[in-house]
Amino acid sequence: MNEVAFFTQYPEVSGDCGFPIYLEDEQSLSYVPFDHTADFTIMLGSSYIGLDVNSQTGLVSQISGFVPKHTWSNHELYLPMAQKGKLYAQLATPMIKGGGIRYGVEWPVKFCSMSKCLCIGNPMHGDQNERIQFCNGVIAELDNSKIISLWIALDRQWGRQRKRQGDG
Repeated sequence: MNEVAFFTQYPEVSGDCGFPIYLEDEQSLSYVPFDHTADFTIMLGSSYIGLDVNSQTGLVSQISGFVPKHTWSNHELYLPMAQKGKLYAQLATPMIKGGGIRYGVEWPVKFCSMSKCLCIGNPMHGDQNERIQFCNGVIAELDNSKIISLWIALDRQWGRQRKRQGDG
């Protein structure tokens, strides 16, 4: 498995104009507007959820991927406090445009229907862990330059259907 180190930059902010959405018909997470400069994916474990990264700069701009609801377990969750900033990924080898890697092992998916908060990874907060909101509604929790969880606020656009071409 490839080694990835994540690092942060404050107080600069990226992804300040969009929001994460869950697309019911596709059973997937996406980000609106979608950042098409992200051309490399860091897949979380064996899931189909990925961090979308610009291969030239290493900037992590958003999340996206397949995450069917039947894989979610109910859990009381609240979005943790986080500082806004930029999240970068650094690999030992160059990122290839259009490529990707697998990161970590199994990532459990927890959801709270009251707060509309989704946690991918470990939902337990460590006091010493760093938490960064690298795009609106998405927080990465890091422990010594390793992501241990992603927190996603889905309260803005829950269960949206993607508008298809030709739909009225």
